[in-house]
Amino acid sequence: MNALKFFIGYIKHFLSAISIHNIHSPFVFQILTGMQLSDEDSDRIANIEKLRKGLLRDNSEIIFFEMGAGSKISSADQKESGKPGIKRMMRDIIKSSVKPELGVILYKLCRYFKPEVVVELGTSAGISTAFLAMADPGGKIFTIENNPSSADAAEKNFRELGISNIEQIRGTFDNELPSLLGKLRKIDFIFIDGNHRKDPLLKYFELCLEKSHPSTVFIFDDIRWSDDMLSGWESVRNHERVSVTLDLFQAGIAFLVTGIAKQHYRLRGI
Repeated sequence: MNALKFFIGYIKHFLSAISIHNIHSPFVFQILTGMQLSDEDSDRIANIEKLRKGLLRDNSEIIFFEMGAGSKISSADQKESGKPGIKRMMRDIIKSSVKPELGVILYKLCRYFKPEVVVELGTSAGISTAFLAMADPGGKIFTIENNPSSADAAEKNFRELGISNIEQIRGTFDNELPSLLGKLRKIDFIFIDGNHRKDPLLKYFELCLEKSHPSTVFIFDDIRWSDDMLSGWESVRNHERVSVTLDLFQAGIAFLVTGIAKQHYRLRGI
C-alpha cells in the first residue's frame, strides 16, 4: 500500500474510530475496561522495552530469509545476489518488530484472558513473544520462526529476560503449523505476524480455527500492509465464526464468542 493511500486510510480511520467510552457492547466494554496493569506488569513491560532499546543500538549482522511479503528489502536483493538470504543489522530487525503500543496491547489481552496455549506465527527477534510470555507466566507460548539467525537472537533475548514458558519451533509456517496443531488439544490465543499476504493469512486462520473455541482470541498484525492484506482482514471479519472484531488500524482483533450479533468497532487505541 503506497504512502499516500496509507495516510488517507489512517485519516479515515481516525475520523470514524471511537473511544472505549462510546462502545455499547457489554462484551467489548468489559474486556477493555478490565485490562488494567499493576506495578509489576509495568515493570515487566519496562524490562522488555529496555531490551529493545539496547538492541536498537546493535549493529551486528544476521542472515535474513524472506518467506512472504513481510519485508520491503529482501525479495529483489536475494534474487539479485543469488544467495539464500541477505544480511540485515539487528537494529533494523528490531525496528520492524512489534511496536511498543501493540506490544502493550498483546500484554494486556494475555493478562486479561490468561490463555493456557498461545500460538505465534513470526518470532523474529522475540519482542512480541516476550510480551505474550511475560503477561501470563502460567501459559505456554508456541512460536514459529523460519530464520535461524532470528531464532538464535530470540533465544538469547528470552534468556536475558528470564523467560521459560516459550517453545520456539524453527521452520516455515506451512510445514510447522499443521504439525504443531496436530499436537495441541486447543488454542486460546493466536498472534499472526508473518507472510503478509491474503491467501496465507486465511490459510493459517482456517487451520487455527480447527483448534479454536468460543473464547479464543485472534490478533493479526499489519492488516493495512497492502490492499491484499486488508482484503484478508475483511475476509476474517466476515467469517461465519467471527462475531466481534476490533480494528486498531495497524492490527485487527477477532473474537469467536457465541450468542451475540456480529459487531465491528474501529478504535483509536485500547
